[in-house]
Amino acid sequence: MVVVILIAVVVVIFLGGGVLTHNGLVNRRNRTQEAGSEIDVDLKRQHDLIPNRVETVPGYVAHELVRSHDATGGVPYAAAPARCKIRLVLGPKPFLGPLSCRPLS
Repeated sequence: MVVVILIAVVVVIFLGGGVLTHNGLVNRRNRTQEAGSEIDVDLKRQHDLIPNRVETVPGYVAHELVRSHDATGGVPYAAAPARCKIRLVLGPKPFLGPLSCRPLS
């Protein structure tokens, strides 16, 4: 009789351990999927904000151009190093083009 009870206790312990292990693995899988979903949502939100940011840059650049022109007394790009050329691209909204610098030598 004692042997049967010991076997039953061992079986219950193994089954309980198996259930706890399974629940832990399912819990980790769910947390991993949630984290992936949160990352996807954040990336989509950032992707959706890019056009707004691109639209605001020309306005800031135009404002800074006016401020720079006023602050330097009409000397364009006085703050840029002498070895750099900044190209102003004109269009519906002016913006600064590529900055090309030649090496110091």
